[in-house]
Amino acid sequence: MTCPDVSNNSDLAAGKPRGSAVLKTLIDSINSVIQTDLVQPACDIEKQSSILTATGIWLDHIGERLKYPRLLIAASDFLWFGFDEVGFSFDQATFTPGGDNKVGIDDESYRALLIIRGSQLLTDCSIPSLDATIQGAFGNGHYIDNGDMTVDVILDNSLSDIIIIAIVESGLVTKPAGVRLRNFLIADIAGNFGFDGNGVGFDQAVFVRTYQDLLDYISTL
Repeated sequence: MTCPDVSNNSDLAAGKPRGSAVLKTLIDSINSVIQTDLVQPACDIEKQSSILTATGIWLDHIGERLKYPRLLIAASDFLWFGFDEVGFSFDQATFTPGGDNKVGIDDESYRALLIIRGSQLLTDCSIPSLDATIQGAFGNGHYIDNGDMTVDVILDNSLSDIIIIAIVESGLVTKPAGVRLRNFLIADIAGNFGFDGNGVGFDQAVFVRTYQDLLDYISTL
């Protein structure tokens, strides 16, 4: 959106008034006030009304309408006290997840999540439509229909771990009713290890990460 500039409209004066320096100065002074106090604020409000350009509290207002608030559970809150190698031991973690340990994400990351949320409310749950829910936000990612009432979701490590966790834990990974999400895979943008010309060779790249791999990695931090 380009905001109009009326501050130099005195150049549009015609005839004898155009030659009056006093009149041009008066017109420009009035238009300067109009530009500063009316035009620019109106442009700013219009900018904040779009999910693509809103910032700060305005983006939070859009999140409220979509029922997706900015505050996210911190990565450490996914790990808590437990038994039998599930969770941490005494004095190392909270008894249950949650609490007041919240982190707010930056505007651009939050904007991407809101775009997914908005697309989620409109999707018809076809594979192209599901792909659009994540590609509209990140420009990458896709769904794979396994043909057995399960789907896999592929993202890549251009996304931060906390954003991937937010997508999964808050239910933004959309799936049709009755269909199981079998795998959530995180590809390496530099390429993954593979065979027969698909991927790169030994000691040149990592295997694709699963969502559980990501959580296991965070648990070591």
